[in-house]
Amino acid sequence: FKNTSIKVDEKGIVKTNKFMQTENPDIYAAGDIVYTPHVVTKKDSYAPMARQAKTQGRVIADHIAGNESTGQHPTTGAGGFGIFGKIYAHVGLKESAANALKIPNRIIMATVNATPSYIPHGKITMKMIFNSENHKLIGLQAMGFGADKAVDSFAVALISEMTIYDLERINFAYQPHFSTTLNPLNTMAQLAINELRLGFRTECPMHIHFHEPERLIIDTRSKEMHDASHIEGAINIPTSQLSKETIGKDFDHPIAVHCNSGFGSSIAARKLKELGYKDVLNIEGGNNLYQVMKKKYSLFN
Repeated sequence: FKNTSIKVDEKGIVKTNKFMQTENPDIYAAGDIVYTPHVVTKKDSYAPMARQAKTQGRVIADHIAGNESTGQHPTTGAGGFGIFGKIYAHVGLKESAANALKIPNRIIMATVNATPSYIPHGKITMKMIFNSENHKLIGLQAMGFGADKAVDSFAVALISEMTIYDLERINFAYQPHFSTTLNPLNTMAQLAINELRLGFRTECPMHIHFHEPERLIIDTRSKEMHDASHIEGAINIPTSQLSKETIGKDFDHPIAVHCNSGFGSSIAARKLKELGYKDVLNIEGGNNLYQVMKKKYSLFN
């Protein structure tokens, strides 16, 4: 387009209208040289993916043929890959992108069963981002069994502008070989709703200052699991033993809880709020994520 009347921006991208027409209405553009509106932000985004190119081509064909068309479809940013027998997938905005765009957000991260415990397929780890003001879904990252299916379902939820309450109500297909009775996405929605109702927070280990002496860190797992590995500075009080007697009656004292993944400790956090403790934080990803980050990034040394 350098020697034509069609203008490109500083990144070399051609701007089009929703029917993929350039400044010259007789010239269309599609694929890796155009912008695509993002389903979450409603703004132009660069999404050079084959799926977008194919749908843009159809929009162009429909418009040339005079067929009725709503125009270019927004992108959800969905993608993924498989490696070493595991599936990794993502959709929507990541936490860093939401923060850069100044979208108020909250994070839920947990590892849950992808199938019933008697079906040995494994687990799925997910990180869900949602708007902390209107509770609309923003993004999902998933790893493990069924990660691609979770991301595909979440993409539909994004297109439909669903909230965490809508996500909780979806009745997903259930069969023990490929799902739990409560779909993992339903579980993530419930974890988010529990936080909002009870007022505890979930934070990534990267955002927590573990050396602050004023925060009490509690490992809510069994003694055997605690002895094998735990977050530095944590004391061991299993969820079933959490009480005013085992913790103390200073209800203003800040408390952080962890388990292996963040799921079990969310139940502990809920119990602490019901007991009356005001500043309760659930460590997302739990000890598993902490140990990986400590080893790889030396964040907590």
